[in-house]
Amino acid sequence: MSKRSNLNEYPIHFVTTNVNNNIFLFNREQYCQIIVDNLKFYRNKYKFKLYAWVIIPWHIHLLLELLEGIKIQDVMRDFKKYSAVQIVQQLKKDERIDLLQKFSLQDGIPDYKSTLGVRYSSAV
Repeated sequence: MSKRSNLNEYPIHFVTTNVNNNIFLFNREQYCQIIVDNLKFYRNKYKFKLYAWVIIPWHIHLLLELLEGIKIQDVMRDFKKYSAVQIVQQLKKDERIDLLQKFSLQDGIPDYKSTLGVRYSSAV
């Protein structure tokens, strides 16, 4: 029987987070800038080392190292939630009704779990 490892057991994580339905969202600078600004903010808040990152039109890759006691789930939850809120606000400002209709909204609040999906992998 295999033993499933705890995500917080290893300090270095490779994270891929996808835009819901693989929508090409990050092909415009203003949406990429939201991600970059939020990476900077959460890197300072959670004090993680960001070794590498790439923004591709429909997903993001991150390679980061967490301090002891910091959970990858907490970092990604906060990063994704705030990024999704800001992206939806920008989409409204840009009048991108076509893209807004593709994302799940509940009471006008973006469901960050469906806007930016995430997969984690811990480096061994």
